[in-house]
Amino acid sequence: MYKDPYLVLQTYKDASESEIDSAYQRLKTKYSEERFLPGEEGAAAARNLTELEQAYREAKQKFEYTKSKTNYGSSLGAIEELIKANKTEQAQQSLDEIMERDAEWHYLQSIVFYKKSWFNESKNQLDMAVAMEPLNNKYKDALNRLNTYMSGGAKKEHSNNQENKYYQKADDANRSQFDESRNQYGYQNRQMGACGGPENCCMQMICADCCCECMGGDLILCC
Repeated sequence: MYKDPYLVLQTYKDASESEIDSAYQRLKTKYSEERFLPGEEGAAAARNLTELEQAYREAKQKFEYTKSKTNYGSSLGAIEELIKANKTEQAQQSLDEIMERDAEWHYLQSIVFYKKSWFNESKNQLDMAVAMEPLNNKYKDALNRLNTYMSGGAKKEHSNNQENKYYQKADDANRSQFDESRNQYGYQNRQMGACGGPENCCMQMICADCCCECMGGDLILCC
């Protein structure tokens, strides 16, 4: 029959690790002495001692798990710092030494692979991270960005930007050529004075007729 380990230890669930240890040592000493008593009293002490050992192991598991998670988190934090420092080989060695591989482990592994330009392997690691923690936006965003890059979206966007710059340069060149032509045309007009440019035929004819009349002739009979 299962017994609550904290009841066996005669303590409470929120007891600290040191309080658990103290309760265990006190009861172990007590039952160890009583088990040599004659009759049922000694037999009960022996059973209590066996239950005490089991209860102590169960109560200690919580603290061992907490320590393990703390150490694990510290290890991953150290690996992340190695990655930021571009020490990918050291980061990979540290990742290989970890046996407990959760979503964060796969995420960090994907970054190492990405830095090595192993994009397919990096994507596989991110797929596993998202599968393990589907609500984690950090993993999902990283996967979306990688998928966009691998599908050529980033390259296409870069190409479009380059193309836009090319057309902008062409527009600027055309505009500059137009301005130059316009300025040249204005210069010609100024050189011709009141007679205007070459496209203004009427004005040129009137000017020529005036010149002829001054010399005794008549170019335009109606004027």
